[in-house]
Amino acid sequence: MDKKVADIEKLKLLAEQLIEAKKEVSELNARIKEIVKNTEIEINEPLSNGGRVTYTLVQPKPSFDFKAFSAFLYGSMKAGANYTVEELDSKMDEFKVIKDPKWSLKIKK
Repeated sequence: MDKKVADIEKLKLLAEQLIEAKKEVSELNARIKEIVKNTEIEINEPLSNGGRVTYTLVQPKPSFDFKAFSAFLYGSMKAGANYTVEELDSKMDEFKVIKDPKWSLKIKK
């Protein structure tokens, strides 16, 4: 019964090339980020190979502080406070967390 064996030397060579390519990609990403670091205008440019580079200001979705709201509800229960559904809905707005917008760089094929 013959077992098939991979070409280990070729495998090692390709793995080493892959590691080098990943290192080069990491360096290129760092250089690209350095170029746009202090830019405050949006960029949407086509690339010669059909890709596109975009740099846009992204507004994150508001999140909800569940931990603080749970603490509020627990404290309210201990104090014996009673709220209507409408009051709780308006209180929930106080626990929404609005994050600052941030710049996003994307390179697409």
